Amino acid sequence: MSTQARRALTAEAGQVANPFFEFLCRVHSVSVSVDAGKREDNPSAVALYRGSGAVEVLREDECTIRFEERGEGNVLALDANPMQFQNVLRWSLISDEAVSLEHLRGGISNAVPLARFEKQGPGIWQSREPHLCGEDTYRATATLADDIWSVNWEITGPRKSQVIRFLYSEESYV
Repeated sequence: MSTQARRALTAEAGQVANPFFEFLCRVHSVSVSVDAGKREDNPSAVALYRGSGAVEVLREDECTIRFEERGEGNVLALDANPMQFQNVLRWSLISDEAVSLEHLRGGISNAVPLARFEKQGPGIWQSREPHLCGEDTYRATATLADDIWSVNWEITGPRKSQVIRFLYSEESYV
């Protein structure tokens, strides 16, 4: 089904009128990249992983959707078989200016809050505060441009210095 046809169906179904949230409801694919960031002991960034997959969008209610992501990719430094990945995320529209993100790897009843994105300007969203995971700090920025929702995580800590980028699109690539 074409992007325009999906948009028409979404509008006809009377779903949420927030254009950003409507876009998330139409996502079909994800690509992910992980790069080692620059650190004192490693002055150059190194590509670690590249992958892509499909996203199934499940609507929980008029303001909440779930992304079930599945795909495969490669650890670039290893001559190994492709690695499968999967992720389950919940996006909740809080207002026209804010959306929350949780991961549901431990199940729906064990949701882990990752970020509350607040709109900074047209198509630009920033996590209100960092997400802490052990000694690592995750900061997120997201943009919506050219029908691509880009979520970028910068991870810093004693053992991690990475940038993870998720690109979500309406078009199916896998």
